[in-house]
Amino acid sequence: MQASRFNKTVDLENGSKLLFNATTGAIAELPPDMYSPIRRLIELPDSAQTAEDKEQVDHLHYGGFLVEKEPGELTQLKVEYGDQRFGGSIFTLGIVPTLECNLACSYCAGRKNPGRMTRHVEKALLQWAARYIRKADETRITWYGGEPLLCVDTIERIQQGFAEMASGYKATLAGSTILTNGYLLSGDMARRLKSAGVMSAQVTLDGSLEKHDSCRPDSDGKPTFDRIIDNICEAAKDLDVVVRVNVHDGDMTTAREAVEMLDQKDILSKVGFYFGEATGGCEVCSDVTGRCRLSESHAQAQLAIYRALASNTNCRMDFPYLTPGSRCGSTRSNSFQVAPSGYLFKCQHQVSPRVDSSVGSIFSDQVEDFQQSNQWVFARHDPLGSSKCLECDILPVCMGGCPREAKKEHNEIQYKCSPLKDIMGELLVLRYLYEVGEEVTS
Repeated sequence: MQASRFNKTVDLENGSKLLFNATTGAIAELPPDMYSPIRRLIELPDSAQTAEDKEQVDHLHYGGFLVEKEPGELTQLKVEYGDQRFGGSIFTLGIVPTLECNLACSYCAGRKNPGRMTRHVEKALLQWAARYIRKADETRITWYGGEPLLCVDTIERIQQGFAEMASGYKATLAGSTILTNGYLLSGDMARRLKSAGVMSAQVTLDGSLEKHDSCRPDSDGKPTFDRIIDNICEAAKDLDVVVRVNVHDGDMTTAREAVEMLDQKDILSKVGFYFGEATGGCEVCSDVTGRCRLSESHAQAQLAIYRALASNTNCRMDFPYLTPGSRCGSTRSNSFQVAPSGYLFKCQHQVSPRVDSSVGSIFSDQVEDFQQSNQWVFARHDPLGSSKCLECDILPVCMGGCPREAKKEHNEIQYKCSPLKDIMGELLVLRYLYEVGEEVTS
C-alpha cells in the first residue's frame, strides 16, 4: 500500500490536525501525540509491526488515506469517473414544465418567458425517455422552472408515466426533487407532490422579511415572505425540504436573519439549508444557480456565515463541496435538461426558449451541427487529463469545476478552479466541529 495523493491535512486550534481524503470524503482528528505515528504509517505502511499499528493501517486503508499500489489510484479514479459519465446506470433528467413564474424577483429575467409544456410535448418526452429508462438501473428527476408548481398537473401526468415505464422495465424510479419558490407549496400541495412521487423540495428565501419582500414580491407586488415561511413549515411534514438562503452582495446579515426566523418557527432541525448567491443572468429561475458557480466574494460570505452558525447543532447545515464525485451532470452522456418546447440541453443554466444552446430534441434523433458542437463542450471535459488538476489534492471533489467555464487554449483545456478551493481547509474544520458538536471560536 501507499499514501493517497488526495490526502489533505488541516490544523485545528487545539493543536490537533484534521486528516481529510478527497476520494472517500473521510475525515479524522489526530491529537498532537498521534499525528507523527499516523503520518509515519501513511508514508511507510510496511513499517507497521505491532498489532496496534497494523490495526491503524487497516483503518487508514478503509478511509482511503492508504491505497493499493495496483491498479493505481488515478487508474481507479479514471474508471469510476468514466463509468459515471458513460456507464449509463443512472439516467438523470431535469424537466422545466414552464419558464413562467408567479413572483417578480428583482434580479431574475426568466419569468418573462411565456409558455407551458403541452400534452404533445409530454407524450413525446415519455416516448423519448423510454430508451434511457429501459437501460438504466435508476432514473432521477428534478423539476424546476420558472415556477414548476404552476404546472402541477403536468408534473403528475409525467411522474405517473415514468412510474409506469419504470415498473414495466423493472427499473428504479428514485423520489423526485422540485425546485420551487415555495409560494404555492402548501401542506395540501406537498401531499399531492408526495403522492405523485416527488419526495424533496428546495425553497428559497431572500434573507430577512424586509429583504425578501423587497426582492421577491409576487407578480402584483405583494409580500411573500410570511406565506413561504408558513408553507415551509407545513411542507416539511411530508417532504424533505432544503431551504436555499440567498446572500446579496456578500452581506451575510439578512441571510442570518432568515435562518434565525426558521429557528424561531422551530423548523430549523427539520429542514436542511444552504446559502446561494442572488444572481440573474439566465432564463431559468435564479434559484437553480449558485451551487456550481460561485464568485469569490460569495464564497467568502458563505464561509463567514458557516463560521457564525457552526456552533448551532439545532440545524441541518449543508457544507458545500466536501464529498467526492462528479460535480456536474452536464458531462454525463445520459443526463439532460428538457425545456417546455421539448428541446434538450446539457446544463440547467442554458435552458431557454431559444435553441442556440440546445443539444437535441425529444422529437427527433437528428442532431444539427451546432447542437453537436454544444455537446462537445461537455464531452471534452476531462480534468483527469489535465496536469494542473492532477497536482490538486482535492481533485476528486472539484473534478475540474464548471465545464462551461473551461476554456481551450493552445490545444489544451484550461479548467477553472472553484473559489471554494482557497477556503476548503477552513470549511473542513467547520464541518468537523459542527458534526462533533464543539463550539467554534472565531
